[in-house]
Amino acid sequence: MHRTAKNMSDERWFSAVGWFWQAIIAGIFVLGAIQTVSDEPFVVHSWNGLLTAVLMLANAWWFLYMMRLRAARRYRRSSTLDLGRAHNLVGLGVALTVSLVLLHGEFVALTFADIGLIAFAIDGWTGIIPVALLGFLFLHTVGVPGSATRSATAANLLSLVSTVAIVYTLAAVIKQRVQRDRLIGELREAHAQLQEAHQELRVSHAREIELAALR
Repeated sequence: MHRTAKNMSDERWFSAVGWFWQAIIAGIFVLGAIQTVSDEPFVVHSWNGLLTAVLMLANAWWFLYMMRLRAARRYRRSSTLDLGRAHNLVGLGVALTVSLVLLHGEFVALTFADIGLIAFAIDGWTGIIPVALLGFLFLHTVGVPGSATRSATAANLLSLVSTVAIVYTLAAVIKQRVQRDRLIGELREAHAQLQEAHQELRVSHAREIELAALR
């Protein structure tokens, strides 16, 4: 009973984290759209607005798909992403985000959401490449060294580095917890199988004794 309650608590915790991420991403889209319309009212009735809407929908689909894959890895409904598939999905997401941010800088906060998903999708040093690209996009959008003061550039750089460090630290902690839960589950299954085999051995031994007595 204690194990069941603990498992339910873990499930609620991971579910809450997923909903938290989705709420943040939805907020970024909503605030970005509001700010874009406020800064450029003509966008609503132009091809730019149509393209923006298409890119927003494509980005939203990508985020939801990646969150679903993340949940599937947690609940073992699918196998772990292979490296090639992970790179393709990350490349698609980065391309969509770069296109939207270059079109309208108001969506620059999506770079941090991308970095968060990349931390879960790709293990190892290869994840540095898309993160570095998104970091450059962020600095380029909020102000490059040639057009901003040194203090502003330093503050933006510090914000970027701090966010990346926090995201990867949280990702490492969550991944370790998931691996621990999987290991505990495998040990429990192995223990159950061992008990079942032991019970079968006892039954077989009892039958042998009965047969020997009949003889």
